[in-house]
Amino acid sequence: MERHFQRVSPKTLECYENAYKFFAPVLNTLELELANPFNPGQALQDALQKRVEIELRSDNPLSPTSINIYGRVMNSFLHWKCGKEYRLRPVKAPTGEHRQIFTDEEVARLIKYKPTSFNQIRAWTIAICMLDTGVRIDEALSIETTDVDFNSDFIFIASGKGEKSGHVPISEMFRPILYRYMTRTQPEESAFVFGTTKGTKMSQRNALRDVRVVERAAGVRCLSWHCYRHTMATGYLRRGGNIYKLQRILRHADIRTTQKYLHLATDYITEGHEAFSSLAPIKARRSPEQ
Repeated sequence: MERHFQRVSPKTLECYENAYKFFAPVLNTLELELANPFNPGQALQDALQKRVEIELRSDNPLSPTSINIYGRVMNSFLHWKCGKEYRLRPVKAPTGEHRQIFTDEEVARLIKYKPTSFNQIRAWTIAICMLDTGVRIDEALSIETTDVDFNSDFIFIASGKGEKSGHVPISEMFRPILYRYMTRTQPEESAFVFGTTKGTKMSQRNALRDVRVVERAAGVRCLSWHCYRHTMATGYLRRGGNIYKLQRILRHADIRTTQKYLHLATDYITEGHEAFSSLAPIKARRSPEQ
């Protein structure tokens, strides 16, 4: 058993832990044993599926991607406990959700927001970091103090997706925000920039919980963590950024992955163009007396 768990990465173990926490209200109840004594596997599957449906009806549900990841963990549990015929139905994401981005107004609201508590300041700084650098949430939470180089204005990502490491630049706007956070707010006991007061790495679930508070207080939509990365990439291209430089910043192995953001940037520019085209009829303005 020990040899088996040595082959599992810390990130996978964290995913298992978060999945258990998500389904804990179901797994910890004794009513399952009485729900369907003739088919306990079906009873467990129905209870887990109900937990998903309750989450989807909540005010601030997890993203379909996160729910499906936790569901796959529970499917493995169901297969082991009850048989391969039991599995949860995957949640379908609304069309275009995986490419949602924050509007310019929402980004401005986030930047202007003034967090007060430690949790809010940490979550707000994480959000601004992702908007500025385009790092993934796990990469942001894994940043250590020694990874930040204010002299060169770079953050070193030691182990990104696919074990790809690299340096990402930070802007002049974000530099003082990060410096102020690290000198005034970052827990002294933590080697992680966005770590906990106990010195451990912060979980994605707790980070999402805290950023939801910030988003609601700032008056912006509650989007997934990856939408911060989408917003950064789209904004970079809209402002005339070089797509090959963006590929290096995002650490995409294939330029075709980066080119997907061209469509978002183009859609933003062309949206509503017909109303302002020279070929469109000019609407007569009403006089103040009318």
